[in-house]
Amino acid sequence: MIAVDTSSFSNFLKNERTSDAELVRQALTNEVLVLPPVVVAELFSSPAMSSALKSDIQDIPMLELKSRFWERVGINRQAILQAGKKHCWPMP
Repeated sequence: MIAVDTSSFSNFLKNERTSDAELVRQALTNEVLVLPPVVVAELFSSPAMSSALKSDIQDIPMLELKSRFWERVGINRQAILQAGKKHCWPMP
């Protein structure tokens, strides 16, 4: 399972040739990509979002949030920022 952030998914949607967009492509191809609820909310808030794209996005599994999810997000993000990183690319 690979959860994607909004900027990486947007890069993919714009057909950008970035490493994160390529990882999104691979994750979709391998059927291991999941969308966090906040990413779905951010994507759906775009005034330019077409109904067809919304439908395609709804076909991608959404990450199920477990108890204390947001606390773990914050702890992991803190560790990444303290290490001086903004991204965790490339992924193994």
